[in-house]
Amino acid sequence: YYLALGINDANSGGEDYLGTINDIKDDYTQNADTFFGNYGKIISNIQNHAPNAKIVMFTIVPNTEMKATYNEAVVKIAEYFGIPYIVQTDDGFFTSNLYTNGMVQSHPVAVVYSGMANAFERLLKKCVIDNFEYFKNAFMH
Repeated sequence: YYLALGINDANSGGEDYLGTINDIKDDYTQNADTFFGNYGKIISNIQNHAPNAKIVMFTIVPNTEMKATYNEAVVKIAEYFGIPYIVQTDDGFFTSNLYTNGMVQSHPVAVVYSGMANAFERLLKKCVIDNFEYFKNAFMH
């Protein structure tokens, strides 16, 4: 499962919706209605539904201070659950002129989607290599 959440939350929910890591509970039905709490519910549901599934989380491109704050939350949530995460801007495409200028109404045009796909492939390959212990039994079930 690839989880790439937070863009709309940062844009519309802002600081009020963010919450804290304490919003994630052992019983996910008790999680707070915050970014932290709801992201925790999503992960817990995946783990309950598919306990052997592998999950990778993605940060978002931090082109605003609020998005950078949400990225900090994504990292904390990933660490809480022991899930690998990918920082999108670790691939130069996400800081390139093509990416930053290739948007129409905040959405990528076709050629940018193609570049994003290639960047995601590079980032995922690196993630699997860097997190070998997490992924080593992924194809054994």
